[in-house]
Formats: sequence, structure tokens, C-alpha cells
Amino acid sequence: DSSWVTGCDYLTQLKRVVAVTERTVVIWDYKSQGSCQDNCFIIKPMEHCLLCVCTVNLGDQLAKDDILMGDDGGHVNLFTVTSDDFGLKQSKAKKKSQLQILDSRKFKNIKRKLHDDWVVKVKFISALNCFGSCSLDSVHSFVLDDLKRLEDNLPVREFSVPRGVNAFTYCGKANIIVTGGDDKVLRLWHPNINTKPVGKLLGHLFSVMEIVTNEKDQHIISLSTAKVKYYPLTS
Repeated sequence: DSSWVTGCDYLTQLKRVVAVTERTVVIWDYKSQGSCQDNCFIIKPMEHCLLCVCTVNLGDQLAKDDILMGDDGGHVNLFTVTSDDFGLKQSKAKKKSQLQILDSRKFKNIKRKLHDDWVVKVKFISALNCFGSCSLDSVHSFVLDDLKRLEDNLPVREFSVPRGVNAFTYCGKANIIVTGGDDKVLRLWHPNINTKPVGKLLGHLFSVMEIVTNEKDQHIISLSTAKVKYYPLTS
């Protein structure tokens, strides 16, 4: 695709790479010989600009992958792809290599608006059996809930943060969610308590853009637009 790639992940069941651009979903068979364009399926058009993507790893699905995507309309999309969608079960007769375009309307896509600003990151947290999504929206900054909430209109578990959330991560050993954003503060949340963080970590002078955890050493590693800091996790 000629547009910017805004995110990518690995489809564990189909054994392919999924990437999203502004208006398309790209499924790439990275193991096949030939140029990348010869081994790609382009799914389009998408209604909104796609900004992030992740795979839902449930472990009990065969020949099917669920994909979470966030867009510039504040929606979280649950998009399902199967081996049949790409003819992966057909005979291995040699075919003429070409870029294949698929109609997005033929795929199962569940969508719900959860934020009033761009969805900048989306993840599936297997340990909690929940998805998480974040936005620069100061009211609906971070959402953590069951995938079923994307299919109904029931209230979702929302965490509000001044100036929104750019990044989040989960530490299983400490059982905390860590969020960070433009207000430069790292907030520690219990996954089931969204009214008030259980702790705050200060020190960044610029917006926090990414957070990961080192489970072994119990460190939070956060990246701002200027410097890198890490914090030891405490009970």
C-alpha cells in the first residue's frame, strides 16, 4: 500500500503478518518467496483512518484470528479473518503472483465508539481476558473491559486522566495497569478500580509516549519525547 503503516502484529493462527494503514488492512505471507506485494492481501476500504492494531490471542481458535483496531473516529473494531477468506485451504497449484484486493464488507467487523478522540493504542491482555484502548480524550482516556462490550451498549470500565493517555501496559506479578500521557505522570491502577489510581510516578518533563514492563526485575520502563526513565515496581 502507498499509505503510511500505522501498526502491525502477528496472526498466530493464520501465521501471517497483519498491518494497518490509513484505510486498509494488509495481510502479508512473509514466508512466501517473491516480492512483498506478490504475497499480500489488501482489505479495503475502511470507514475511518486506522491508527493501531493488535491480535486477540485466545488460544482456542483454529484457522481464525480476531484483530483489534483503533481509528481516528474513537472506535475500537473487532475484525475477524479466517483461512477461507484468503483461500488458504485451496490446492497449492502455482498461481500467477499478484496483489489481491478484498472487499472489507465481506468480513465480520464489530465496532463501538468508546472515545471522543483518536484511539492511539489498543491491546488484548490475555491475563485479564480484557482489551484495553487509550486516547487523548480526557474523560474516556483509557478503557479496560471484556470483548463482549464491543457488541453491546452496556457501560464500559473507563479511566479518566487529564490530557488523556498515550500508552499503557499491564504487569501481571504486581497486577497493575500503568498509564502515561501528555501530563507527564505515570499512574498505577488496579484493573478493577477505575475511580482513583493506587499510585503515581513523577519525573518526566515531557509527554510519555510508550510504557513496557520488565516482569523479571519488576521495572516499569517508560519513554518520553525527551528521555527514558525506569521505575522499580513496589507492592
